[in-house]
Amino acid sequence: MEKKEQEMLEKIRSSSGELRVPEALEPEHVKEMLEKRDREKEEEKGEKRRRTVRFLRSVRGRQVAALAAGLALVCLAGAAYTMGAREASGSPEGESYHISTSSGGAGPETETESGKLTAAGSYDDIYACLEEYQEAYEENEPGGISGFHPESREVTAESASPSGAEESSQAAAASGAADYAGSYSDTNIRQEGVDEGDVVKTDGRYIYTLTDEGEISIVDTADGMEEAGVISEDRQILEFYVADSRLMLFTYAVDADEEKADYDIWSSGTALVTYDISDRGAPRKLGEVTQSGSYRSSRMVGDHVYVFTTFYADMFAEAEARETYIPQAGGSLIQESSIYLPETDSPSQYLVMTSTDIKTPDRIADSKALFAGYGELYVSNENIYWYEVSSGYDGFGWEYSTLIRKISYKEGRLEAVAKGSVPGTIDDSFSIDEYEGNLRVVTTDENANGLYILGPDLEETGRIDNLAKDEQVYSARLMGDMGYFVTFRNTDPLFSVDLSDPENPQILGELKIPGFSDYLHPYGEECLLGIGMDADEETGATGGVKLSMFNVSDPSDVQEEHTLILENVYSADVLYDYKAALIDPDRNIIGFSAYRGAQEIYYVFSYDADKGFTCLMEERVNGSSQRAARGLYIENVLYVVKGNIIESYGMEDFKKTGDIIL
Repeated sequence: MEKKEQEMLEKIRSSSGELRVPEALEPEHVKEMLEKRDREKEEEKGEKRRRTVRFLRSVRGRQVAALAAGLALVCLAGAAYTMGAREASGSPEGESYHISTSSGGAGPETETESGKLTAAGSYDDIYACLEEYQEAYEENEPGGISGFHPESREVTAESASPSGAEESSQAAAASGAADYAGSYSDTNIRQEGVDEGDVVKTDGRYIYTLTDEGEISIVDTADGMEEAGVISEDRQILEFYVADSRLMLFTYAVDADEEKADYDIWSSGTALVTYDISDRGAPRKLGEVTQSGSYRSSRMVGDHVYVFTTFYADMFAEAEARETYIPQAGGSLIQESSIYLPETDSPSQYLVMTSTDIKTPDRIADSKALFAGYGELYVSNENIYWYEVSSGYDGFGWEYSTLIRKISYKEGRLEAVAKGSVPGTIDDSFSIDEYEGNLRVVTTDENANGLYILGPDLEETGRIDNLAKDEQVYSARLMGDMGYFVTFRNTDPLFSVDLSDPENPQILGELKIPGFSDYLHPYGEECLLGIGMDADEETGATGGVKLSMFNVSDPSDVQEEHTLILENVYSADVLYDYKAALIDPDRNIIGFSAYRGAQEIYYVFSYDADKGFTCLMEERVNGSSQRAARGLYIENVLYVVKGNIIESYGMEDFKKTGDIIL
């Protein structure tokens, strides 16, 4: 260990004794909260066991009828499939895929549905949903068990389970150093043009980072690294944005009258707090808005920040206690007409959506709420999509589908558009994508996978199903007129799909290789980068982290041009958190942290079409934060940020040039 590194470690040890722990997180308060949570969990488990026994007793009498009904359904479905199925032209390796088109209609095997969202006419409409739940529960019907409804036999997602070469590369980086004056990297985002909050940001001079103490430290990089200012809240900061001399952070909303001893960070709501940072040494608070629920995610487009929270309704509330089952925004109950009724029989939570103009940060511009079950979020450049899993029992097994609701947004205004559904479940937000008004969705069910194209009203226009039987979608990237997705069992089939005709999507190619890619990222016009794991072709057992570069210049003949396996490296943050990746094809760098034993290592690679991957940097990450390390660059300096430590490296040779402990 070098002397400088020893000195830095000593600074860490000495500074750790000065850490300030918020009162709400003092050991005695944490212990009380944990004990309370444990008691509630045990009580919940006991009640669930009692409800399960009642359910099993009640269901025995229905088994014969269910089996008969299920057999009839299967026979009808089989007949419909025999008449409607056909082989897709050009299917690779002779495999039979089922491709069908429709105009809002359903396919022969599994259906998609579309329609309009239903807004509540009054708060009584919403309470009626709670009453149905209460009646089912009190009558000991299956509806009281995890969303199981005796008639529709649907369950919510919570109960269903269907993320010399080295020298030449460094020389090239050095020769182009002058070309990058004034350039800097940004958060790796899901949708181009739609920014996302993070725990580390830069504006090209200053680095803003959320430290272990829960403060946002502002570091000036103009001449080395020097702390220029601090933003501190008496609440936990979750993530933030920086734009136009404004810093917008998310934290828990705390009632001013609430006793600190009763401080509950899990149910206090979410606050968007805006600061003026034109003077980095003296940030000034400009405004704060709040909404019900725990922070889920956010997006920033133009001057508007869109905030998404999850508000859990009290399903046994009295009708007059509206604040316990109706979410609030800006201190008032969200209007009835802005709340949309559930699409399943057992809603349990709301997705609360608000917009705020950063120029008027003390008031909410618009708000909407979806009464729903557990789900996930995808935000395109024009629309918000909330999708959740539903399932039904046919007498033999469970069939899963994904319910989708669409809300448009523009300059802060939110508008309900449509609802729809597709068979199967969605792996992650990269498996759902909007392009030219159509929504493309890649799903997995118990036996196979499918791709569905939905029109502006979420009506089905085209589909491909029965893909890669007995395998599961691990990653996807839908880019313009082309789509790529990876399934896995023991080998990694990478499918390429022509999406140019929404009514007639076509499988163009299929490449089978060992291992799988958890994350796909375009790398120039003709390459697709895959980051995942190596795997044994016979057993499927995983090995080290694997980088793959696919040549997609001919989508009908995709080739894995080069691979690199990191030996004894068995996990990487980018496999679970795409914000942890620093990928810039123009500068030819691929950066992320990975774990070799107990050590976190930050890697930087370059790629050459002839020589493949070259490791430019392999340095241990210092810092003890539970958050994943972030890599960013400003001009020709790479910064690796972890908790209270920022380390800098020159991008000409990737040698360390400095560090700072905050």
